[in-house]
Amino acid sequence: MLPITDLAGRLGGELHGDRIRCPGPGHSPKDRSLSVHFKPDGSFSVCSFANDDWMTCRDHVKALCGMPQFESRHERSIAPPSKRNVRIETKSEQQKIARLWREALVPQGTLVETYLNRRGLILPDDVAMRTIRFHPACPWQNEHGIVIRAAVMLCRYAPIIGDTDPDAPPMALHRTRLRADGSGHLGKKMSGSPLGKVIKLTPDELVTEGLFLTEGVETGLEAWKRGLRPIWATSTAGALRTFPVLPGIEHLSICADHDQAGLLAAQECGERWSGAGKEACIRFSSKLGNDLADEAWL
Repeated sequence: MLPITDLAGRLGGELHGDRIRCPGPGHSPKDRSLSVHFKPDGSFSVCSFANDDWMTCRDHVKALCGMPQFESRHERSIAPPSKRNVRIETKSEQQKIARLWREALVPQGTLVETYLNRRGLILPDDVAMRTIRFHPACPWQNEHGIVIRAAVMLCRYAPIIGDTDPDAPPMALHRTRLRADGSGHLGKKMSGSPLGKVIKLTPDELVTEGLFLTEGVETGLEAWKRGLRPIWATSTAGALRTFPVLPGIEHLSICADHDQAGLLAAQECGERWSGAGKEACIRFSSKLGNDLADEAWL
């Protein structure tokens, strides 16, 4: 296991006693809603103060710390649930995700467009509905563990590879809870597992020789506004870090967030692409903590 200080750096957080406080999956770099406790045997536990799904949090930590196949002795000692129960649970979650996406509305003229416009962003017509929708009353578990109804921007995760049916119900969603006046957001969460998936602002058929890649969907929309296309958003530094080399794509341009986790993720992704004989470059703000929407990039 890496030294605890290195793990804290990879997670983009800080040590608080024997625990690391860091951004939860899909949250901003300044977020500290996730607590991670690494044990002497190499296992770890997670606690989300934003009520994020614990399995998503574990996958997030594993991806950032480079241990996707990791399991603790405690996990190995527990008998796995029956396949039937797993299928039932998975099907139920997928049904909920499909229902939310089906219930969601055209985002133009709603809080989604207000939120994006107030950030200086535009909502392209060919991105709306296909990738971004508005749900006016999405279930949302607040900080007290109470499920409320909230106005949410929904973004559709699509498989990185094998996205054969873009009209199929999504397997995962990224949710951004919006303020009542659209002046900002009140948190971000995921439904379903984002592993092996991205938010495709540009459909597969328009991705030919090159691709731009960002973390956040808002950063992706800023890149879109600047004419940087085709563009996909990973939604987390961990997903950016493990983004695979794609056959047929010869150039990858990574628009990285200028923070430790973002730059480390971009560097590892870029090096993997370069090692595969592809062209890769990294763009980032000259100021620590900024992203593409904050100022001109290098």
